[in-house]
Amino acid sequence: MDHTYKTARREIQWNMNKTFPLYIWGDLHRDTPSCDIDRFRWFLRKATKDPDAMYLGMGDYHDFASSKEQKLLQNSDLHDTTIKHFDHIVQEKNRKLAVEIGQMRGKLLGLIGGNHTWKLQNGKFADEDLAERMATDYLGWLCFLRLTFKFPGRSGSNTETPVSINVDIVACHGRAAGKLIGTSINSVNELKTIFPTADIYIMGHDHQRGAWPISCLIPIHRHKDNIVKLKEHRQYLVRSGSFVKSYTENTDQYTTARLLRPADLGVVKLLISFHREKKNNQDYIVTDIESVV
Repeated sequence: MDHTYKTARREIQWNMNKTFPLYIWGDLHRDTPSCDIDRFRWFLRKATKDPDAMYLGMGDYHDFASSKEQKLLQNSDLHDTTIKHFDHIVQEKNRKLAVEIGQMRGKLLGLIGGNHTWKLQNGKFADEDLAERMATDYLGWLCFLRLTFKFPGRSGSNTETPVSINVDIVACHGRAAGKLIGTSINSVNELKTIFPTADIYIMGHDHQRGAWPISCLIPIHRHKDNIVKLKEHRQYLVRSGSFVKSYTENTDQYTTARLLRPADLGVVKLLISFHREKKNNQDYIVTDIESVV
């Protein structure tokens, strides 16, 4: 398993009058019998109808092999040819998935690495290999991702200097949480102790799906009259969902063994919009975030 931390930045030319749709998906486990393939393909068809759709992957795109399983295999003194065979299996799975999610090419902000990711003999993880096939960034297990939206110059201005605003995302494949809903989202909230002022915090891994808006206060120094004001800052805590079915009859599953609640399958869609606000002879760009779950 790769616990790498990365930072990334994407610059996006955008019209302030348009809403930016971000589809957050992960924990697909595409190569397992429990993967709800019909639901995943329905998500892809639905997202295709959105011409401005952008995507962020949250890990565990396949199931082979977990970090624990890979350690066992590495310690079993297997022949190099056997390990190479595993590499070929993983790369073939990635080739097929890259074709299946081909609509995301050029619209994928990046891929977070999960705990189900095979380390290839070339030193790369399977998730990194998939990112390369999709011509996007591999974001590691934990990433601070800054989206810089650049808008056309102010109306009536003598210059065409773009106006910009940042939307900061902290994305982490995540870790296991308890059986209660509050425990799951509290794990996401712990990211705020490391990155307190981001706009969006996302975790996957526990297969739960949901988006919770919260707010904090940020001090703004108004230099013109040397006054400090507190500004409310909306943030979102997100669990990115899954496509793994639970409690399939006559099937041995870990969800049954641990008596876990079934996950609400699917993705989280965030709608990021902007508007200009003029107060006290000052001109602001305000970000607003809403969720569709």
